Amino acid sequence: MKGVYVMCNNNKCRHMIAVDKKLKKCNKCRTNLREAYQDKIYIRYKNKWKHIPEGLKVAELEMSNLKNEVKGLTNKNDKIKFADVYNKQYLSYFQSQNKDYNKVRARQEAFYNYFEGYYLQDIKKIDVEGYINHLRDKDFKQSTLNRYLRVVTNFFNFCEQMELIDKSPAKYIKTNKEEQSEKYILSPIDEDNLLRVCRESKSSYLYYYVLIAIETGMRSSEILRLKWQDVSFDYETIYVTETKTGDNRIIPMTERLRASLTELFDLTGVTPHLFHNHKTGSHITDLKPSFTRAVKKLGLNISFHNLRHYFITRASQAGLSSLEIMQLSGHKDHKTLQRYSHLHIEQAQNSMKAIENYKKKLEAKKADDKVVNLSNVKKG
Repeated sequence: MKGVYVMCNNNKCRHMIAVDKKLKKCNKCRTNLREAYQDKIYIRYKNKWKHIPEGLKVAELEMSNLKNEVKGLTNKNDKIKFADVYNKQYLSYFQSQNKDYNKVRARQEAFYNYFEGYYLQDIKKIDVEGYINHLRDKDFKQSTLNRYLRVVTNFFNFCEQMELIDKSPAKYIKTNKEEQSEKYILSPIDEDNLLRVCRESKSSYLYYYVLIAIETGMRSSEILRLKWQDVSFDYETIYVTETKTGDNRIIPMTERLRASLTELFDLTGVTPHLFHNHKTGSHITDLKPSFTRAVKKLGLNISFHNLRHYFITRASQAGLSSLEIMQLSGHKDHKTLQRYSHLHIEQAQNSMKAIENYKKKLEAKKADDKVVNLSNVKKG
């Protein structure tokens, strides 16, 4: 049955094997699974594992009950309303997997409103394509369309995993090739002017919000969630939790950052969060409108996320390796990092000249070797 697994009894392997095929040997290390079938049976439901020590039959029964709960049906031929699955099962699951649900709420609502009147089994590939074309009429960017498409694929993958449908109708829908827009690179003068305008802003928090981004490359959500317990003035470090990737990290403070955080602590040190909202008792959730007004005043065409690009580019220019930059920025993927690290044209030209000079040296060495070989032939 789909969703039931056996764990390899080789402690060095511990590979999970689906019991659909009832393999007798681990398909990874080839260990005999006879003993494993006795007490190492697991079920996987909503991406969570549960050990079933009673054995295979109990595991299959429990998995069947869980799936029937999702369906709410006794007859497999009955049609299920899209709205029922979305509201009763999928939405709570999705919210548990996504901390910043509010950021994707508009995409979720657009998806729900379009398919609300459908029965789940009636939704075909052509219907999904119709939804994508409906979004294209709104003149979204390719990157935005891809984000809306991920909402669709996530939902139907969930339904397929729960065996509500045989195959996702979005399975072979291709994502759009995203346009690579050229990012504006801040100059040191831009940085000074930006911090000056932020200091003069009506928002008492804006200067510190922007400075932390410039000095650490942290994401907006990571900065706003910071608590004073995460800041160590003794060790001069910031402990970043609740990150986008789920991995915590430690960022050392620069001298300027330490001085600014000391200043901020004198203002708000009695509150749990660095950026505390006294009305809600929690952290401030958004300072971007204040930031937008500041950059508009300077005539800069940048978003807050550009400050992360700025930090990573400076780190690259300072000679830090990709691994060192990833440890500070919290990136997991080298390809993603490459999008952020923007070398100036002059530096890129210098790099190409260095490669060109190296090639010329190789060619000159080959020519010298050829002359030496010819002279040896004549002597012989």
